[in-house]
Amino acid sequence: NMGVIQGLQMLRLGEVDFALAGGVSESIHTFGIFASFKSEGALAEHKDPAKASRPFDKNRDGTVLGEGAGALVLERYERARDRGIEPYAEIIGTGAGCDTRVDNDALAGEGLVCAIRAALADAEISADHLGHIIAQGKATPRGDLIEARALQRVLGDQAERIPLTALRSYFGQCDAGGGVVELAGSLLALRHGRVPATLNYETPDDDCRLNVVHGQPLTLENPVALVVNRTDVGQSAAVVLRRV
Repeated sequence: NMGVIQGLQMLRLGEVDFALAGGVSESIHTFGIFASFKSEGALAEHKDPAKASRPFDKNRDGTVLGEGAGALVLERYERARDRGIEPYAEIIGTGAGCDTRVDNDALAGEGLVCAIRAALADAEISADHLGHIIAQGKATPRGDLIEARALQRVLGDQAERIPLTALRSYFGQCDAGGGVVELAGSLLALRHGRVPATLNYETPDDDCRLNVVHGQPLTLENPVALVVNRTDVGQSAAVVLRRV
């Protein structure tokens, strides 16, 4: 979602009238990417492909590679209204951060912490204003733990209250394309007032104390969402959306 953040900054500065921001990834047939994930032990080993991706579940054992692409048109509300366009939502806050690849799990995730804090500050809201969270949820044991701890550090007790879902349980790890696809998923959730359940979440992990939506979709009452992403090398982004 770094492209979305950059596009929004250009709009705010008056450098462009609108921006097309997106991402794409092709990883299934790229041997180098597959081999890299395999060598790091990051691929799921579950025998049933339909149950292989298990974000935040205690028994998760790795991610599933996927391919995906998405694009969003960013425009000032007044200009869109004048053209007769009804926006999906308003971006009210963004943030970015980065931490290096570190072996100590307690030190990892600082970039995501900075990104979430910056996005909430930019939106001028606190954690109790959030209606749902779209998490990265790669389903790797370490990756989900780092993400959960980052959310807990910023949101405190609210992390166990705010509904959270991981859309990668549906389409896998789309790498550079995943962030914008998840952002599009949150936009659709806001428009339809329902958050999809996280697939294969069956056994809560005491180390990932989050309110994971599972079993059935959740009806939304709060029109504000937080979408977060983090790469394995620590590049992180957070976006706060509000239904118009």
